Amino acid sequence: KERAEKLATEASAALNKIERDLIEESKRIITSNKGETGKDLSKHNKSPTRASAKDWFKVGLSAFEKNEYDEALKAWAKVLQLLDQKEEPELYAVTLMNQGITHGRLAKPDDELNSYEALIEQFKDSSNEEIQIQVAKAMINQGIAYGQQGKPDEELSSYATLIEQFKSSANEEIQIKVAKAMINQGITYGQQGKLDNE
Repeated sequence: KERAEKLATEASAALNKIERDLIEESKRIITSNKGETGKDLSKHNKSPTRASAKDWFKVGLSAFEKNEYDEALKAWAKVLQLLDQKEEPELYAVTLMNQGITHGRLAKPDDELNSYEALIEQFKDSSNEEIQIQVAKAMINQGIAYGQQGKPDEELSSYATLIEQFKSSANEEIQIKVAKAMINQGITYGQQGKLDNE
């Protein structure tokens, strides 16, 4: 019981950090597009019909920061609808990540998992390092979400996939995700009483 409580606390802290990182990373991606002028779309319901995917992304980010998660989800859906994932794969991947985390905030675990699965399936073979980071994050979030649902086999599978795919990555951020997956894997085995595996 003590281990389970400790894991739940650590998982909650990890998700909070992921959400803070998400906001910062999302801001970085939006501001990295030079020469693009931002439009004021702070009024969610009165957004211009000709708004670009990046404009909708800003709307989603603003709504998420204000804890207006339903509005954020509408904006993420609009981004995914307007974006060509081949032309702007990084923004597409980040939007799927945002969508998953937002579903998590609304306690919609199936939708959350669907977003992570979509991200993983669409980008698992990407050679783009920024996208690989998003895939690794999706895999660890997927594992944590399965753990919160009491599905240890699926949780362990997510961690194992992450470790196998990225164990040789030279990217420090991905190495951190691999290390976290290994720790979570050990804790999950311990909860199952599989001490040798742990």
